[in-house]
Amino acid sequence: MVKLRVSDAYSAGGRVDLAFVLTQHSRDLSLIKRLADYFSCGQFYTYKDYAEFKCSNLKEIYETILPFFLKYPVIFFFLWRKTCNFSAPPPPPPLIYKKKGGGT
Repeated sequence: MVKLRVSDAYSAGGRVDLAFVLTQHSRDLSLIKRLADYFSCGQFYTYKDYAEFKCSNLKEIYETILPFFLKYPVIFFFLWRKTCNFSAPPPPPPLIYKKKGGGT
């Protein structure tokens, strides 16, 4: 999920927030809780009819969550197609995050 926040507090007039969000029916709450435990990052939220796992830390998304879905691409492509309803595969992730030591 990408959010654009407009605010005069920023010299550019706003900011962009990136988050990984997975939403499921409330009957799958245990799955959402297990995702948060498995990845050791993000949080789970419960609502009346659904639950969601959300991680908005860029480092955790790139170092923990994204490698998991790249290792198990069938799950990644299924989620991409289900969420975006696209027949094409998702684009490669942008190389905007670099680990310490100069690697990507």
